Amino acid sequence: SDAEVNEQHPLPIQLHWKEDGADYYEPIDTAHPLPVSVAPAERSFRTPWLPIEVIGDGVAYADGEIMGTGTLMYLPRTGRITQILFQDKDDEGSAMDIAFFSHALATAPTDNSAFAPTDADIEDYEGHIAIASSDFSNWDVNRGGTTFVPDFEFDTIERAWRFYVIARGTPNIAANNHPKIKFIGKTSEPI
Repeated sequence: SDAEVNEQHPLPIQLHWKEDGADYYEPIDTAHPLPVSVAPAERSFRTPWLPIEVIGDGVAYADGEIMGTGTLMYLPRTGRITQILFQDKDDEGSAMDIAFFSHALATAPTDNSAFAPTDADIEDYEGHIAIASSDFSNWDVNRGGTTFVPDFEFDTIERAWRFYVIARGTPNIAANNHPKIKFIGKTSEPI
């Protein structure tokens, strides 16, 4: 045929693909689309600096005691926590656990007492992250803590959790030097 190939009359091309292990190629067209799945792009999220609520002044904590009474935090519906930052204005650098619950404990814990969730409370337990004393850098009169978390995944219905800080060591928090925590992570949810 004398048909001219140009922008108005392109050369007809049929793309094909072959699935792993298949003996033949399939055409790619509207009846046979390329099998592709697209994952939504991840975005970073950062909570604001969250104070440990109702922490006492000049309190010496024993290992296993709760610091404060629990703090409400808001998260995207799904995602993962990848990092925790800690402002240590009292230059303690003590290890601690951060325990996450989907609801407040049935009986509000008392600052500077043993952390003792009930059987019913444990039903709302979502996990915990340990912060080691080696996660802190000492800057003379203050310390900054950074804990890298290997994919602590979450799926919240109400987008709000409570976290509780449990002493692992014997920190002594001076007046006006209350610590703060920031959570950093990734989510595919709109922020």
